[in-house]
Amino acid sequence: MEGLDGTELNRVYNAPMALDHDLERTKGLEPWDAQCRHQSLLAEFRKYVVGPIPVDAFIQNAVGKVYWGTDERMRMSATNAFRSVPHSADTADQIYEPLLVALNKRTTHKSRCPGFVFVNTARRSTHPARPGFAKPHVSCFTRRNVEAVQRLDRHSRSELGYAELIIQVTPDVTRDYFTDPPSGLHGERRAAFEFISQWEDRQTKREVADAFALHLALVTEIFARQYRNGFFSISLTGSRARLLRWDRAGCLVSEAFDIREHPEHLCYFLWRFSRTIDEMRGHDITVSPATLQQELQFRDVVREYVRSQLELEGDALDKAVSQHYCPGRAAVVVIYPQHEPHSHDNVWRFIISRPVVSPLCLVGRGTRGNWAVECTTSRLVFLKDTWRVIDARDNTAEGDFLEELNELEVRNIPALFAHGDVPDYVSTTDGSHVVWQSTITGAVAKVFERCSVAGKLASVTNFQRYRLAVSTVGYDLSTVRGTEELLHATYDALTALRDAFSKASRIHRDVSLGNIILVEVPGQDVRRGYLIDWETSDKADDAGQAVHAGRAGTWLFMSARILNKHQANTKQTFLDDMESLVHVVTYCTSNAPPNGSIILRMEFGSDALAEWITTMLELQRPSLLKGYEYGEQWTGEGVDAFWSEFLRTRALERDNRIVHDVTKGEDREYNVLSITPLSIQESPPIGKRSATARNSEMPSPKRARTLRSREAPGPLSKGIVSSRVIDGRRRSERIRTIQDRSKPTQPVASHLLVLHGRGSATGKSSCQ
Repeated sequence: MEGLDGTELNRVYNAPMALDHDLERTKGLEPWDAQCRHQSLLAEFRKYVVGPIPVDAFIQNAVGKVYWGTDERMRMSATNAFRSVPHSADTADQIYEPLLVALNKRTTHKSRCPGFVFVNTARRSTHPARPGFAKPHVSCFTRRNVEAVQRLDRHSRSELGYAELIIQVTPDVTRDYFTDPPSGLHGERRAAFEFISQWEDRQTKREVADAFALHLALVTEIFARQYRNGFFSISLTGSRARLLRWDRAGCLVSEAFDIREHPEHLCYFLWRFSRTIDEMRGHDITVSPATLQQELQFRDVVREYVRSQLELEGDALDKAVSQHYCPGRAAVVVIYPQHEPHSHDNVWRFIISRPVVSPLCLVGRGTRGNWAVECTTSRLVFLKDTWRVIDARDNTAEGDFLEELNELEVRNIPALFAHGDVPDYVSTTDGSHVVWQSTITGAVAKVFERCSVAGKLASVTNFQRYRLAVSTVGYDLSTVRGTEELLHATYDALTALRDAFSKASRIHRDVSLGNIILVEVPGQDVRRGYLIDWETSDKADDAGQAVHAGRAGTWLFMSARILNKHQANTKQTFLDDMESLVHVVTYCTSNAPPNGSIILRMEFGSDALAEWITTMLELQRPSLLKGYEYGEQWTGEGVDAFWSEFLRTRALERDNRIVHDVTKGEDREYNVLSITPLSIQESPPIGKRSATARNSEMPSPKRARTLRSREAPGPLSKGIVSSRVIDGRRRSERIRTIQDRSKPTQPVASHLLVLHGRGSATGKSSCQ
């Protein structure tokens, strides 16, 4: 946008999203999984909501001070500003259509929100009533971006890549997701008040929750499609509004106010919103557009590296490059070196484009991972943009861990290139004054009295943006080519675990499929495995246990002991990391989540693979042991001795990879790879439905299966039975098929099976 002084403010909008394993669609935003995904986000959100905050205090603390145009005479009068908006309505458009007229009202010198335009984006959706296709009812864009939005295809969701603020409308004024406490309620009584509205009618409860879950999902997607540290939205229930401010620590929610009776609140908020700086509106100002020369530099470096790693040419090479490069959408990000004086001259600049990991959860680390090219040297690196926990007792960052491990010559780990916390502001004189990009939800939560959710006050953690660049760049383990490469790469990861434990007394605590990458090394027949992502690693004490208690890592690959609810606060050990490594291998070789009882019932066409798995399980936990005790030979030395000898003496299949895509062959309406149980959908009441209900509800299971079957490919490889139910079969045949799925897996005939699912198994969870 432009400042009042005419200065062009270049911000990067519409960031590319990571692609799925076929490189054909956006990863993690499948429409058929939207309802389940929204409910999962809502369940997590309830832990981190802070409110209600008085409206004036919200504006003062969340929006910040006015920087542009402090003359109050520039503001339009708030008198009767929203009188045309009905108090309550039957449909959302009856609320937001007159609201749009009021918001966009302007005179020669004044407007409600100078420099911004409000647009009806709900009608830009091909299926506005379906959760996976819905767009915000009202979106706010800079005047400069409105034209770009209008040129977008309706099938695109890129409007969310340009949104500065959104407004979601529930037409019925009685259906607010939140409930404010009575005035005058303070102290413990206010803290005990339930902030989330309670409904006796199950249908009403579900509809209210679904409406706000959509609001939450849209904000989460905006964070993924933009480079942001915060975002504002407005929840409108009838004519009653709430202001919301989101960041990686949670959400601040204002008290409700009626825009008909008190239009001054919304008018003042919008004026302050338009007059503040981009940083306060939530933009990451350390990201800037790349020049054409920089974009071509990035494309050429990435293309050459992909060619060397995958040995591809022509169209196949172009498609592989598209995983990392989106034409016309490149940006430059900076890293200020950690533990060094900050100045605009002492900074690394990297060119990025399409990420391999997009942040699809709101609260937490929000990790975005890109291949990146250093501007000066054209060096290719992997750049991790994340939010790390601010700990006053220990400010050590992941880059500090890697630097120590590199100095100790720990094998098969990434080589550190640069790292540092990300500032919002660095003084131009000597760099002594620095303002860091950090979350504000926790700070505000300490100042104001708040209500509880489900009997608990929000537990808010403070986060700070952090970037890490490593010069080891490869492909994650889900791209493994065969049994030989799988067992060699995971053995390389074992070597990294052993070195880190013996040389630095450090355990990883997050061994998972996405945290082992494969790199082509000259002179080796198979790619080498590198163990990455040491962010959650911890020092080990004299007993070999982590210094800090509690679970860490990716649920799907945690050891059985750590997953046990009675062991939730126990300390992880090196032996737990080794068990996680076995789970990674079994996950890649089966079409079921790793579980010993399932694996022991399986049969393998590959005798070598069957021998490795059964031997490792026996070493880990001999049949005579009960509980969570490990066998006497389950040590680094014992496992290494067996594994290294096994690789030397066994003939292993090299190219026996088969992909089993559970997202395309699964009939059920929940995430089969998620351990966290999702909320069960209530049954709708019996009786005739209104036209509004018929249009807004999710398609029936039969209809959903039909929609998915149009997206899914035909039967998978020979030897693998697709789990898709073919339309037109008799009901008895379909039941028999479902029963057959519960039977032990048939021999896999020397195949290596790599799963791609909806969970975080195939990549590092961006929420962690």
